[in-house]
Order: sequence, then C-alpha cells, then structure tokens
Amino acid sequence: MAERAKILIVEDEAIVAMEIESRLRGLGYDVVGVAASGEAAIAKAEETRPDLVLMDIVIQGEMDGIETAEIIGQRFNIAVVYLTAHADEKTLERAKLTGPYAYLLKPFEGRDLQPTIEMALYKHEMELRLKESEDKYRNLVEEMRDGLYVINPEGTWTFANNALAEVFGFKSPENMIGKSFLDFIPPESREEMLESFREDFAKGSSPGRQEVEIIRRDGVRRTVDVSRTMIIEDGKLVGFRGVIRDITERKVAEEALTKRTHDLGERVKELNCLYGISELVEKPDISLEELIQETVNLIPPAWQYPEITCARIILEGEEFTTEDFRETTWKQSSDIVVHGERIGTVEVYYLEERPESDEGPFLKEERDLLNVIAQRLGETIERMRAQKAMKEYSERLGEMVEERTRELREAQVQLLARQRLQQEIELAAQVQTSLLPRGVPSLDGFDFAATALPARYVSGDLYDFTRCGPETCHIVLADIAGKGVPAALLTSTARALMRAETEHEDSPATILASVNTSLYEDLAHAEVFITFLAARLDARLGTLTYANAGHTETLWWQHGSRTCRPLPATGLPMGIYADASIREERLALRPGDALVFYSDGITEAANPQDELFGLNRLMATVSDHVRRPASDLAQAIVEAVETFRAGAPLSDDLTLIVLKVLPRTVSFTHPATLDHLHKVTALVQQVAAAYGSDFAYQMELATSEIVTNVIEHAYRTSSGEMRGRIMLLPDRIQLDLYDDGAPFDISQVPEPDPTELSDSGRGLFVVRQLADELVYDPATPEGNHWRLVKLAEGGQTA
Repeated sequence: MAERAKILIVEDEAIVAMEIESRLRGLGYDVVGVAASGEAAIAKAEETRPDLVLMDIVIQGEMDGIETAEIIGQRFNIAVVYLTAHADEKTLERAKLTGPYAYLLKPFEGRDLQPTIEMALYKHEMELRLKESEDKYRNLVEEMRDGLYVINPEGTWTFANNALAEVFGFKSPENMIGKSFLDFIPPESREEMLESFREDFAKGSSPGRQEVEIIRRDGVRRTVDVSRTMIIEDGKLVGFRGVIRDITERKVAEEALTKRTHDLGERVKELNCLYGISELVEKPDISLEELIQETVNLIPPAWQYPEITCARIILEGEEFTTEDFRETTWKQSSDIVVHGERIGTVEVYYLEERPESDEGPFLKEERDLLNVIAQRLGETIERMRAQKAMKEYSERLGEMVEERTRELREAQVQLLARQRLQQEIELAAQVQTSLLPRGVPSLDGFDFAATALPARYVSGDLYDFTRCGPETCHIVLADIAGKGVPAALLTSTARALMRAETEHEDSPATILASVNTSLYEDLAHAEVFITFLAARLDARLGTLTYANAGHTETLWWQHGSRTCRPLPATGLPMGIYADASIREERLALRPGDALVFYSDGITEAANPQDELFGLNRLMATVSDHVRRPASDLAQAIVEAVETFRAGAPLSDDLTLIVLKVLPRTVSFTHPATLDHLHKVTALVQQVAAAYGSDFAYQMELATSEIVTNVIEHAYRTSSGEMRGRIMLLPDRIQLDLYDDGAPFDISQVPEPDPTELSDSGRGLFVVRQLADELVYDPATPEGNHWRLVKLAEGGQTA
C-alpha cells in the first residue's frame, strides 16, 4: 500500500481549518498539523516535514502566507498550494515569485481539492527527480578525468569541465569560457587546425580522434587526444563538442619504448657477433687464418647499417676483408695487442654517408664492440701461440713424468704390500713437506704468514711463493680433488709446472691456462680436478694481479671502507675443459688492507652437529683480528676453526695464507727534466690508486705542479737530479722531494689574481688547494726540500 501524503494546513480561521482537515482525512491524506501563523507554520514544517503545505495567504502574525511559503520552500524544499479569497493582481504577482505549485480560491468545492493536491505533489516529485538527475550529471561531468568541452563555430569555448581546465592550466572552467581554442594551438599548427575544421564542415562529419599539440596557459607544451562531434540544429552548424585527454606521458613512454626496442635490437646484433666469435674460438681444429676471416664476416651484421658496412682485419701485414670491402672516410678501427705489442688492427667502414652520432656516424656501443672484438682476437692469438709452446713443453714434461713413474713402480715392486704402503705414505709426506716453502717472502711493506694442516698424513693442498724480482712475488694456492698419496703426486706435478711457468710468464691467467693444458689429460684420466689460485704481487706499486680457477673466494679487508669483501673465482677448475677461459683481476692495495687466501678445509670444517664453519664466520674472524700481525691473524683463524670443531676430525686439508699491507716508502731518482716529469707523476698516480681515483688524480696533479716548479725554477740555468720518497700510510700519502738547484722563496709567490691571465703563482695555488699540508725548506742537508701531505678520507693532519 502506498504511503499516505503528509499535509500541513496553515489557516487562521479555526472552523475553515477544521473543515479542510476533515476533507483531507476523508480523501485519505495524513494531516500532520494545523498552524494559524507564519511562525507556527515554519516550526511545524521543521518538526513534521510534510509533503505539502496548504497555505492561506492572509494569516495571523507578522508574516503573511506568501512570506511564510517562501521561507518554508527555501529551508525545507516543500511544495506549497495557496488558499486565498484574495485574487488581486498585486497579491498574485508576489505569490508567483515564491514558486507555488497551485492556487485554490476560497470557497472551493471538495472535488477541486484532491486533483489540485495530487498535481502539486506530482509536480514537486518530478522537480525533485529532475534536480537529483541534474546534480548527478553535474557531478559526473565535473569529476570526469577527461576534459569535456563545447565550442561555437568560431572556436570559442562555451562549456568546459574541471578536467579540461586542468589540462589547459586554468584554475576553474569559468576562466576558460569565451576564450578561443585556437589561441592554445601553436602558431605553426593553427592554419592546419582551421583547415581540419573546414573539412569537417564541408564533409558533414568529424574525424573521430586526433592527436594535437597545445600550449597551456603557463606556456608548457603538451600533447592531447581530441575527439569532436559537430552539433547540428535545424540543419545548421551551431558548434562542436567532444573530449580532450592529456596523453603527453603516454607519448613520452611510447617514444622511450620505441627507442629501447631499437637499442635492444642493436645490442642483440652485437651479442650475436660476440657469440659467433666465441663459437669460432671454441672450434678445436680451426686455424688462425680461418678464425680471422670468419670474424671479419661476422662484423657488418652487428653494425647499425649492415647493408653499407664492410670490414678488414690486418694481422702482421696480412689482410682479411669482406667481399664488398672498400676504404672510405667513414672509419672505425681498434688495435690488436698481444703481450703489450700491437700486431694488427680491426677496421670498419661505411660505404655511404650517414648522420653524425657519437663517433662520426658510429655509435659509442659500436666503438665498445669493436674494442672487445680486437681484445678477444688478441687474447685468442696469444692463447693459440701459448698452446703451441705449452704442447711442446708438455711433451717434454710427459717424458719426465713417465720416467719418474717407472722409477716409482720399480721401487714399489721390491717391497711387501704392508711395507710398501707405509713407505709410500712416509715418502709422500716427506715429498710434500719438501714442496712447501721453508718460509714466507720478505718484502718491504708487506707481512706474510702461511700454515697448512693435512686431513691425513699427506695433504691434497698446495701453496707456494716464487720471487720473480726484488719487488715482485708469485703466490700460489691449490686444492686437489682428492687426498693421500695420489693427491700428493698431482700436487708435486702441479708445483713443478707452476714454477716452470712463473720463470718466464707474469700473467696469472696465462700461467693457469698453460698448466691446465698440460695437466688436462692426466686429470681427465684420473677423473679429478684442481682448484688453483695464482697471484702476482708488485710490492713497489702495491698491486696484486690474480686469477682464480674455481678456488675458494679470497677475502679482501679494505681499510678505507672497513669492510671484508669476498673475491669470486674468475674461471672453472682445472681438468673441466682442456681450453678453459680464465680471466685475471688487479687490486690496488692500501696500507691497512689484508688478503686471506684459504682452502675449503676452513669453511667446510664441521662441528659434532655437522654444522659448517662457513664463510660468514671466517669473515667475522678476519674483521675482529685484522689489526694484528699476519702471523697472529692466521693463528686466530686456525684457533677459531679448532674451537668450532670441538674435537671433530678434519674432513679436508686446511691451508691458509695471510698477506697484510703495511706502511711503506717508495723512492725514486730522476734527472730534473720535463722528459722525466711523467715518470714521477705516473709513479705517484699508481701508488695512490688504492686510495681512490679522485685522490690519485689530485695527488698526481699536485706532484706535477711541484716537480714542474723544481725543473723550471730550481734548475733554470743548470742541470741536476730530483730525488723523492713517497710514504704510504693507511690514512695519508706523504711526498718528500729534494733537489740541489737554486733555493726558492715560497713567501714571495703572490696569490694569483683571478682577473689576470698570467699563470704566475697559479701552480702553488693549485697545490695548496689539493694538499692538506705543503712545506718548503730550502738548503737542508739533503737539498731543497718540498713536503706534500694529502689525507685520505677519515685522515687527520699531524
């Protein structure tokens, strides 16, 4: 059953009010109250919220019915029907202004009451629905993320929502109305936009969607997606309406994606080239000439314009070219270097002109690829030549090993099985003991310690030191995949090969590759492998070059960052592949640094609960004891492992080498000439590299200025030499430079005037800016003395 309409009666004549109330109830309405004055009617309306008010125009109180109806309508939005016996024109005009829904003239008939009320209620309900619909539509339009617009045929905005105002940089849509859309089109595009509108009108249709560049109110250019539809009324164009969406970010993303896709395609071509070269290198029977020619053919498809690219490789005077090769002015080239000597070049030419890029018409990535190809060829040529030499050496070594093996077998036959086994163990232990170094190297500025604990009588681990000069040393650490006598024999052979290689070869990677080639067949036959670490220490420059064939990670304590960093392997263990690829890395060492080389017997030592000692415990032990001498640090590591094992047996050999970098002094003497300036600055740059590239550059620059000052002023009219000492400390570098030339009064050097172009005094000004301490003392017992001190990060002046 429908809910009954609630009606409030406002009538100051009680009898009339009672009669109206009776009629309303008889018609089925709910009378919520009767009021005789405007004030009472307003209060009653607020209290009962009726659906309709029957309002007499003339009522008691200070307000008449018209004023009361206006207040009720504004406050409560309630429909009002006037009851009046007065129908004069002035009263009706006032009543109309309040928006009444109907009039009933008193006296009225009962049949007129219900239709008037129902029509008033229906009209009010329709108005409420219409307002609700308009509010929803208005909110929808204002909250849309896309800009909605209407423009007239002249291009002037007649409607815009909030989103459109935001796109064009306005605070509110009202600020846009009346402005021309064409004012926001770039001047160079306005005529084209006008022509587009003319074509729409001529064809009687719109283009659908169109991308347009606009200029916002703040001058920023954006790209928008515009849709428009013609508005036709009575066959006449009255405007356009549509949607505008800002697609600037999407366009930027699309352009970036297109560029990334293109760049990715170029990188894939480069990878295909390198992969093709790798496949060629891995071919077992390929000749050097075949390798070079096939490499030349792989180059053009990897360049940006393969259809106009040709290539040539010149190797020791012999040329290898692509079929369409021709020299042009558009060229890239890179040298092929073997053992530091240039033996050829790799060249790429464009046959036609192309737009300028990073290096002429070539990309910087193409330069990188060309350098990698040249480097790979140099390494391959070096390896193939080394393989040939090692093959000859391996044959000689094989004869020696066979002879030694026969001798051992003859000796073994003469003993009983039990005695033979015991004697073999004792002999192998003695041999291995004799193989181990009798001490550690003694190099100024470096502190060594080494220890080895076999899991059985005989260890499968090997460590060795080989001095290859007064300030250089080779360090070797290996682990044979096996224990006991067989492992010891392989250890003996590996040591002999390593010592033979270090006599004529400095590169750890080349040494390991050569040893692997020599041992591969024996290792493969025995179905074992060897992990090998080889390093070369240059005590003067403070550098360590290493190659790691599958051995445990070396730990590098770096004083500058106070961190312990694992250095991973650079190749596979020996015995896996006959032609294993092993690279080498170079470290710049700073006083306070420490290196720990170890076998997996340390990290894989187990306690009774079968827990492993592990890398993290080892790194923590190194960090806790790194400030102690090398021998104490080594002992601390061994004790930490022993404590962790808690009596459990060693499952693997335990071998350990500790290298600590100490403060040291590097001396030099050179003639005081500009020809020798670079030798001094190069030495300073090399020993300072461990403190950071910026530090080394600044130290090199300051040294250059001081040395130049000595050459140009102290020896202006004479010749002589300059002597120097570079003191390397954990937190600083101190350079002391001496000369026997004319003294120099540093106090007479004025501060440079930035407004003048003269270089006078600028050198010392630069040195003072770069150095933390600069002292000049003329005529000391050792000569004129310059002292330059530069602190590393965290250092303090004395």
